[in-house]
Amino acid sequence: MLKEYGGLLGYIAGFFGDKQIKDILDEIRVAERSHVNNYDKKLVNQSIVHTREDMAGVFLHISALNRQIWVIRRSLLFTNILLALILIKLWWN
Repeated sequence: MLKEYGGLLGYIAGFFGDKQIKDILDEIRVAERSHVNNYDKKLVNQSIVHTREDMAGVFLHISALNRQIWVIRRSLLFTNILLALILIKLWWN
């Protein structure tokens, strides 16, 4: 399914309506297709390993950001409850 959209990045770019990203991805795709696809097997395997490492890094970074957002949400909830209790206490006294 994602292949018909130009991969995951193309799908995301099209989904969010960012035409510049989609245009850049299309240019890269066309440029790569025009080259001869004669790659060294060792280079391809090394590139796959680097891509996996990069994807793991991106995933870990996003996971850390999600944890930070969770802490911020909980802190805001606690602060709102505390302020509500203070307002109730002030209102009834």
